Amino acid sequence: MSHPQSAIMSALDVPIYAPADIYLPLFARSTLAIIHLWPALRIAVSENWGGPESAEKRTWLVSVIVDEYEARPPLASSTGGLDLEDTEEMVAQAFEDEFGSVIEDGSPRGIAVDLRKAWEDAIMGREEETRRLEAIWDERKGKSVQGTRAKDEEILGERPADYDSDEDDEEEAPQLVDSQAQEARPPKEKQEKVVDEDGFELVQKKGSRR
Repeated sequence: MSHPQSAIMSALDVPIYAPADIYLPLFARSTLAIIHLWPALRIAVSENWGGPESAEKRTWLVSVIVDEYEARPPLASSTGGLDLEDTEEMVAQAFEDEFGSVIEDGSPRGIAVDLRKAWEDAIMGREEETRRLEAIWDERKGKSVQGTRAKDEEILGERPADYDSDEDDEEEAPQLVDSQAQEARPPKEKQEKVVDEDGFELVQKKGSRR
């Protein structure tokens, strides 16, 4: 539900922002849609450029973006969040690091612009943009885009294709928790069984983490 009263200006012309429990879920929903609609990333996930965990890496990117913006709440003198340049650099670098490709189509700039707009709408409690993005995402589910990957791992282009794909399976907006908990963790080593001289298995206590 939209909260227009949150956009009311005080007598000192200081914007009254929506509370965090309103604007953070809105921004998370918008971010999820924006990242899923990014053609270059849709190609990368569909083609498993990031390996079998490509879809998880996309979700991780959404979480990182939300966490970085959440760490910079709006103030009386600032709308908070990452600025445009830092947002662009973050998404471009994450794509290169996680999917091994350098984007030459300028799309990270467009993604950064969309994210900044989504943030500014969210902190004012405006839900219209979030709903619009979600509607576009819902419309494009089941469709896919194709692209060409050059020898130097750059994305050369992309074209729409009307064939079914399961790469756009519906996901929930990430929970707003510490970014460390969102990162992929290496699998735990399987503990070998310890058997005593009478053939009985011993139960080993797990060491406590400090």
